[in-house]
Amino acid sequence: PYDGQTAVSQAICAFNTVANAAPDGTQVHFLLAPDKSSVYEPFVTEDLPIKAVDYLSGLGQSGLSHYIDVWPMIQEGVATGQKDVYLPNDTHWSAETHRAVADLVSATIFRQSSD
Repeated sequence: PYDGQTAVSQAICAFNTVANAAPDGTQVHFLLAPDKSSVYEPFVTEDLPIKAVDYLSGLGQSGLSHYIDVWPMIQEGVATGQKDVYLPNDTHWSAETHRAVADLVSATIFRQSSD
């Protein structure tokens, strides 16, 4: 059975293993791309299969320093009615979402490199 907390714990362990294996001075970051059905799930009236919602929000709340959490930004865009968060009739991010994620990744990397 699906257990979001176990999945989060296993992911954190795997992320830390990879980050700890990197050579000294190497920045390692992880980003999981939320799928369209997880982001739009609160707006769908039919029951959907259990998705990664709990898993993604759990990672974001974990305090994992090398995890870049795009879930809140993408979820907020959908909740506020932003058009084309994802491509129409497709599950891939739009150009605007790609730009927003790139800005977040860039800001995270540069902020951590200046610490």
